[in-house]
Amino acid sequence: MEKLKLIYKYARLNDNIKSSIRESYLWFCPAKNLNDPFDLQYRLSDSCMLQVFEQIKDELGTELAQQPNNNMGIIKGLMHQYKTNERFRDYMMKSLRQKASYSVCCFTEKEDDILMWSHYGGNHSGICLMYNLEEIPNL
Repeated sequence: MEKLKLIYKYARLNDNIKSSIRESYLWFCPAKNLNDPFDLQYRLSDSCMLQVFEQIKDELGTELAQQPNNNMGIIKGLMHQYKTNERFRDYMMKSLRQKASYSVCCFTEKEDDILMWSHYGGNHSGICLMYNLEEIPNL
């Protein structure tokens, strides 16, 4: 398989993007500020889900506080909800994004995509930047 050499970034044409081009930097959005429900769709293994639920069990309400001897049973129930209940899974994804302590910069392999132009390219009035991965050191 040939290594990907070109990636693209669609953006609204505004002062921020002009500044990033002029000063040669990329802006990274805090994960909690992403508004696309399809961004950062985590796929959690059982062991990872267990760790997440252990970390947030105190925030899940009084149900856990009232049953301190049965935390594992409740956590297993939550894990089942995560796997089977779409609304619960969406809630957890939103919660995980809110807790994320990292930022992201998004790119695509598609150089001319109508949906990208619509959503990220300022409703077809923005720009599409091309980056050559061979020219970006330490990526």
